[in-house]
Amino acid sequence: MMFPIRSLKALLSLTIFFCLILYHLRGYGRAIFANDFHGQLKLDSSYTPSSDFDIVVSMYKEDLEKIRWAIGELKNAEYIKTLTPNVIIYVKDQDANMDMIQNVTGANVVRRIPNTGREGGTFLHHIVHEWDNLAKQTLFTQAYAHRLKKETLPKLTNYLGPDTGMLNLGYATVCDCHTCIDRYEWNDPWKIVAAKYEEIHKRTCDKVLLSYKGQFIASARRIRGIRKAIYEELLEGVTTSIAWAHDKNIIGKEQDSLNAPFLGYTLERLWYILMQCGDAKKAEMCPSMLTSRGIAGKREDCQCLDQII
Repeated sequence: MMFPIRSLKALLSLTIFFCLILYHLRGYGRAIFANDFHGQLKLDSSYTPSSDFDIVVSMYKEDLEKIRWAIGELKNAEYIKTLTPNVIIYVKDQDANMDMIQNVTGANVVRRIPNTGREGGTFLHHIVHEWDNLAKQTLFTQAYAHRLKKETLPKLTNYLGPDTGMLNLGYATVCDCHTCIDRYEWNDPWKIVAAKYEEIHKRTCDKVLLSYKGQFIASARRIRGIRKAIYEELLEGVTTSIAWAHDKNIIGKEQDSLNAPFLGYTLERLWYILMQCGDAKKAEMCPSMLTSRGIAGKREDCQCLDQII
C-alpha cells in the first residue's frame, strides 16, 4: 500500500519533532546545586563582599577600541546590566599608556603587572592580592572574550544569576584524573589535576571536568572556599622561575617561558576543580556552546549554584 507523499512528509516532520524533544530532554534529570558535588563542597559563607560584581580583564597589547566594545557588551549582558560592575584591567605591556587605556576603555581601575603567567597568572594575581576585597561575583576574561557574540553572551543570558557560583564561559571536556591528555596534545606531567582535586575534596579523583578558553565567573564564597595557599602556590608556579614548574626533567621539550609557561595551559584547565565544580556528570546535562537551554533545561545544568543567604 502506497502512502501519499504529503502523508510521508507529515510523518517525517512529526518524527523529527519528537526526536528534538528527546534530545533536549536528555540529561536534564539532575541538577548541580551547591551541596551536590560529592558532598564535599566548602563555601566561605562568613565573607562579606566589598561589591556585587567585578569584570577582571587580562590585557597585553590588544586594540583598545575592541576592548572597550567587548567590555560594553559584557556590561550590557542580562543580569550584569542590572548591577554596577567594576571593570579592572591588568596590563602586561610594560610600556603601555595607563591613562589612555582607562580613558578609552572606561575601566574603573587599570593596573600594570609583570608579563608572566598568561591570563591565568592575571586571574591568580587578582584572587591572591584582592583576597579580602573580592566582589560577590567576578567575571574573569582575556582582553577579548572568545566568540563573545555567538557563545559567551548567550551563555550569560541563559545561566548567569545572583546565585551563580561557577559558570565556565568557554567549553569543557571530561578527563581521567590520572591520565589526563586532550586533543591539543596537552598533558599533565605534574599530575596536578588529580593532586589538586584530592587536596581540595579529600577523596580519590576519578573523572573530572576540564575548563578551556580562560573565561569564567566565580563567586567570592566559592573562590575563598579553598585555602588561599593553593592559589599562591599556583601563582608562584606560573610567574616565577621556581624549579618545580619549569623542570625540564618533568616537562621535557614542551615550550616554556615566564610569559607563556607550560603550567599556564594546565591552569587554564584547572578552574573547574579550583571552584569545586568539576563533576563530570555535568557534561551530560549542559547543551553545546552553540545552543541555548533545551525545553526542559534548567539554569543548574551548566553551572554550579551557591545557596543564597
